[in-house]
Parts: sequence; structure tokens; C-alpha cells
Amino acid sequence: MYAGALEPIWFGDRKVWSVTGVVEGARRRLSELPGAWVQGEVSDLRVQPNLAMAYLTLKDPNNGHTVQCVMARSRFQALGLEISNGDQVQVFGRPDMWAPRGQFQLQLQTIEATGRGMLMQQLEELKERLAAEGLMDPSRKRPLPLIPRRVGLITGKDAAAEGDFLRNIQRRYPPVKLVVCHALVQGDNAPPQLRAALRAMQQVEDVDVIVLARGGGAFEDFLAFSDELLLRDIAACPVPVVSAIGHDKDQPLSDLVADLRVSTPTAAAREVVPDHAELSGRLERLLGRGRQRASQRLDRELAATATLGGRLQARSPLLFVDDRRQLLDD
Repeated sequence: MYAGALEPIWFGDRKVWSVTGVVEGARRRLSELPGAWVQGEVSDLRVQPNLAMAYLTLKDPNNGHTVQCVMARSRFQALGLEISNGDQVQVFGRPDMWAPRGQFQLQLQTIEATGRGMLMQQLEELKERLAAEGLMDPSRKRPLPLIPRRVGLITGKDAAAEGDFLRNIQRRYPPVKLVVCHALVQGDNAPPQLRAALRAMQQVEDVDVIVLARGGGAFEDFLAFSDELLLRDIAACPVPVVSAIGHDKDQPLSDLVADLRVSTPTAAAREVVPDHAELSGRLERLLGRGRQRASQRLDRELAATATLGGRLQARSPLLFVDDRRQLLDD
């Protein structure tokens, strides 16, 4: 850059700046402004090994306004954030301008996850802590009984999940005995209600398995099933617990702590009871094989008894007596 590019040129009474002079002047003024915290939605995130800087666009979800942000890639990676496009974040940065394009941008010093991003980070920390305590260890998971005496269901009142579960489990195994306990399945009041329902279910006689069920929803709808106190209650429950939360990709932590995880309430019905028709067929086949083997065993024993009877008769003392009697008669 030549020095004259930063100074205006006079054309008569008109003072004219070069593009470089305007950009650099604006850049100096921007550098005098203090740093600020800015919140927005991440888009166009680029963190590539061949680039020294990390780039992202911060968007206002209310009106679509955007601002370009840049940060040293090493600093970004040191934060250890797991953010992606669409996540809400708060950034602290200083106003700046990228001279080659005269483009306003924020030079970021730090980034903090908010909204879903912050929740994901908190859930990951909780997951690591519970895993370290062994609550997710596969060795502590108990198998479900083949034919439970009674199945307990905890779900929302009038929820589709209840109808799906009851309809499928009764179709699969008509003799099943059920007990249903309703509780909120989303929102701030859901975890204490779910915990109370879980405790109440443990007091019901003959309940051999408990199913926690709800239908699909957004990420935030599943947060109740990642409540730490509820997770500890699930782990301490003396009855096997099935987590049947209808979700596609967002996995509540109850899936990892429960004795069995299934993707939907319908799938839970297939897991907690056997197929009645299939079980009846198996029993008939087993009884048939039992009758056949018993009949074969009886035939063998009768044949053996007849053989022993013949041998006993051939060696009977009566034969000796009859011989001696005949000799005496003679």
C-alpha cells in the first residue's frame, strides 16, 4: 500500500478519497469501538485444517440480519465446543473490517453455546458423569422376564403413546395384566411427576417390568427424560425399566440408564411380552414332543419288562420243583 492511498486528493473544492483510504479510515474508527456480546444463530460454519481462521455467520432469527465472524482456528478448537449450523450462541468480539472487500465483521475472542447448544453441552457433561459412576454400564442391565405377571406403563394422559402401547401389547398377548400411571412427559413439572409415578409403580404388587413411554417430538420435548434425579431413580429401581421414547435422532439419557431402550411405545409392546400365538405354538410343539418321547420311553420300558419277565420265568424255582415232582412221580 502506498502512503498516498490513505490521503484524500483535491479536485478543485472537492476532496476525494481512494477506496483504500475509505476502508482503512472506517477500519480505524471501528477498532476504537469496545467489544460486545452478540447472540444469534450459527450458519455457514467453516473450520478447516488448511485455514488459519474459523469462519461463521451469525444470524438474527427474527429478521434474518447477519454479521460475519472470524476467529483464530486454534482458539476456536481450544474452546472444545460442539456447535453446528442452526445452534444458538453468544459471542464476544470486536468490530473490524476485512479490508480487501470492505466487509464489516466481528473478530471473536470467545463463543458460548446457548439454547440447544448449551443444553447439549450440559447433557453431555451429565452423561459423562453418570457413565463414570457406572449407571450406564451394560453389565448392570437386567433382562426382562419372559412372561411378566403385570406390566406397568408410565405415560402422558390421553397421549397417543398410551393407545399405541396398549393396543399392541393386548394384541400380542391378550392375557397380559396392565397398570397405567399418568404423568406429564414434557416441561419443567414433568420430572417430579415422572419420579412420583415411578415410585408409585414400584408399590404395585406383581409388577415385573415398567415402561416409560411418550410419542415423538422436538429435542426440547425429551428433556424431562434426561433429568438427573429421574435417571438416578431409574437406575435404582428394583424392577426392570424400559425407555420407550419416540424419537428419531435425539436420544434422551433415559435410553442409556434404563435396562432396555426401544425407539417407540409400539416397539416396547413387542419386547415386554411374548407373542401369544407363537408361544402357544411352541408349547403345543413341546407337548407333542413330550408325548412322543413319553410314549417311546413307555414302549421301551414295557419291552424291557417283558424281556425281564421271560428271563425270570425261565429261571423260576417252580420249574425245579416241577422237575423234581415229575421225577418223584416216575
